[in-house]
Amino acid sequence: RIDREASFHLNIRKSPHEFLFVHVDVILHGATYCVCFYDAHNLPPPFRIENLSPVPVTVSQKQVPDQSLRVCVSPFRTISYAWDEPSLSGDFRLEVSGDEYAYCSTDTFGDKDTLYYENFVYIMAAVTSKKHPASHHLPDCPSELVLDVPQGRAVLFRQKDPSCRTQLWRMTPHGRLENVGLSTSVSRHRSRSSRRDSVVLDMAAESSKSLSHVRIVHLVVQPTSEHRASTQTWALAGQRLSCSGFSVQARDGISGLVDGADAVAVRFSVPSPPPSQIVCAERQLPGSGALAVRLSPKGPTRVLQIYDMRDKRSDKGAQEDWVVVDSGSVTHRPASRQVTEEGTSVDEEPDAQTTDLRLVVRLAGGVGVSLVDHVPQELVFLSLTGIELDFLSSNDTRKLEATIQHVQADNQLFNAVLPVLLHVTPPSGHSSDLLSQSCPALRISATKQSSWTRSVDIFKDFEISVQPVSIHIEERLLLHLIQFAAMAATKQSLVTEESASLDSRRSLELASAESQALRYYFSTMKFLGTAIHLSFRTTMASRLSDELKQIRQGIPIPLAKFEDAFIPLGTFQRV
Repeated sequence: RIDREASFHLNIRKSPHEFLFVHVDVILHGATYCVCFYDAHNLPPPFRIENLSPVPVTVSQKQVPDQSLRVCVSPFRTISYAWDEPSLSGDFRLEVSGDEYAYCSTDTFGDKDTLYYENFVYIMAAVTSKKHPASHHLPDCPSELVLDVPQGRAVLFRQKDPSCRTQLWRMTPHGRLENVGLSTSVSRHRSRSSRRDSVVLDMAAESSKSLSHVRIVHLVVQPTSEHRASTQTWALAGQRLSCSGFSVQARDGISGLVDGADAVAVRFSVPSPPPSQIVCAERQLPGSGALAVRLSPKGPTRVLQIYDMRDKRSDKGAQEDWVVVDSGSVTHRPASRQVTEEGTSVDEEPDAQTTDLRLVVRLAGGVGVSLVDHVPQELVFLSLTGIELDFLSSNDTRKLEATIQHVQADNQLFNAVLPVLLHVTPPSGHSSDLLSQSCPALRISATKQSSWTRSVDIFKDFEISVQPVSIHIEERLLLHLIQFAAMAATKQSLVTEESASLDSRRSLELASAESQALRYYFSTMKFLGTAIHLSFRTTMASRLSDELKQIRQGIPIPLAKFEDAFIPLGTFQRV
């Protein structure tokens, strides 16, 4: 929408895996909405996706059905991201493979729903696996022969083909070895009442009784049947795949291990399998099959971290405190193992040479500031005592701690009825009030991170705390302050009238300049709650000058006397 003020990133697709971020600012300048588009390479991205898992994860916006807008994030890679449709709901859709997916809301931070994916296996003759110790028994054997059902029901040993789903198997909780390519899969998101049409590994025997008279039987696949549980229940134990005393191997043993060899079940009697009967289950995808998802704020960027549930290293990396956000890379300042957008994993050491500057300022007597009008006449005197300022600057951080122990503003008008305009409210005698008496009247704490561009200032935290104060306003002083402020407002109105006479091109230039001004981003902003005790005292008309009377008539609300009105201010916090 461009009929209201807004600021957002627009994701322009150069290719399915290449983005160009354009920042859009809608600014109301006078009576005109100015829409400014400019390159966002100097601004932090709205999102960063860190795939710390060993499997690729497909990421998209929940309410965008266009599959061409889905992004596949490779293992141990990170990308910057922005919504393809900023006007739609801001939720992520995460998917690993098939129909298994999970949604991630961006409304709150913390751990999200676990993303599961089914990790199928290849049943491989171990002597054909280059990774298995048994492979030395047959060095000239074709590599990676796995159980396959290329056609019909017969099970053969075929060379591993990652694109062939009939070579993939799934072990069910009941011990059935289900063929993935020949079975109808059921997604976790479908109805629980849906059933799976399973095709499982079986022996080509009429019944379990007929197996007592044979030594070798061919392997086939058949639909799951409770009546054939004795020939369809398999166990992978002791390095062999066995069922009812039969073990899987090629028909002619090791010499028969060729591409297209018949897979058979042979009766065995010794616990230690010969090399021809040693099989191994190799996972199709790495990982545990369960991915943890966490959304956390890192400066102005929301970071979506995806890592394997069993990977402690990824979990440790996800807990790191602060990251300097850059659209080109991810830089962890402390020594840590990190993942970059180029996909390389490196161990970053802290800078060998660090430059620290610390500045401590203490003004016990404080400072005083007077407000003087055009007469000239002193209106208010502000006294700040017990000032302490501690500033620390290092290579990547600037930290400021500022406290003012006592604050008081005095009414300097002649014959003032209320001589003290503002002061810290004294404790009432409660234990909590007595404890706060030793606290400073004003405390400001801020931590600023170094930025890669001068157009952005990033604050890790910004906190302000103020002690309860009492304000006593006299009407005569209030009118003088309004008169003082009106002079500045008159100058501002002249500038406004001058700018209103500019043409539309000049207005657009001004709006563009505003949009490219220095931007401040806060990870945490907090204002601790306090309270104000407010009193107001009216003044007789005889004590007011003609100018003040005219200002008084222009006030749209009647002024009434009141004493000690309590105004609580709650804690404000944004993360």
